This record gives sequence, C-alpha cells and structure tokens, in this order.
Amino acid sequence: MNKLSIRVEGGAKLEASMNRRGNNVRSMMHTATDRALQYVHSTVPPYPPPPPTSTYRRTGTLGRTIATEVRPMGAKVVGVIGTDTVYAPWVISDKSVGSRGPQASVHAGRWWTLQGVVSRAWNAVTNIYRDAFRKAVQ
Repeated sequence: MNKLSIRVEGGAKLEASMNRRGNNVRSMMHTATDRALQYVHSTVPPYPPPPPTSTYRRTGTLGRTIATEVRPMGAKVVGVIGTDTVYAPWVISDKSVGSRGPQASVHAGRWWTLQGVVSRAWNAVTNIYRDAFRKAVQ
C-alpha cells in the first residue's frame, strides 16, 4: 500500500506550545488524520463503465471494502486507506503488493488507482493539517 506521509517540522516546539494551551498533540493529530482520510475516501471515483463487450457481472466488493483507519503507532499517528480485497492491486494499484499488482493492462486507463486518488487529494490534505495546527496553537 502506498504511504502518504506528513512530517511536522518543529514538532517539539509545537507540542510545548499546545501543552501550554491544554491541547493534546496526539488527539489533534488523530482528528486531523481522520479528517484527511475521510476527505481522501470521499474523492474515490465511482466504478468506470464496463467494457462494451464485457459479460462479467460486477459485485461491488472492491468499492465497498475500501476503508480508512487511524491508529497510534509509538509516538506517531498513522492513517491508512485501502482494501484487503485480494485482487485490488491488479485493479486499483500502480504498485506491486507482494506478488500482486500493479494494475493489470485490462484495467489501465479505465480504472483509477488509489495512489492517484491520494496524489490528487494532496493539497486538500495539506490544508486539513495546516488548519488543525493553526487552531491548536491559537
């Protein structure tokens, strides 16, 4: 799975400033990460139309199983968007995941990739974190 990594410069100063104001860094990061992931998830495109000659009946499993999770990991807060659906790397990934993927040629150019969805959301995600930090230190 691809990572979207946000690194905070001056984290110690930020944490000290927030602690003086009674704010909790981990709580703020958890909330901001959850908002960012929910935003990214909301931008996942719908399924593309099937090829004109396709007789395959879609189940919708891939779309239904894309989920987000935010969890503490040591001193970090980690957010993940993805799916454990076995065939997902061949459909919506531009990277190999173990022995699966990247996107099969039959899907390339028709299906979006999850990495592309995350990349297109980058500016909005950055703004979500920027706003969270600003509110936290006011």
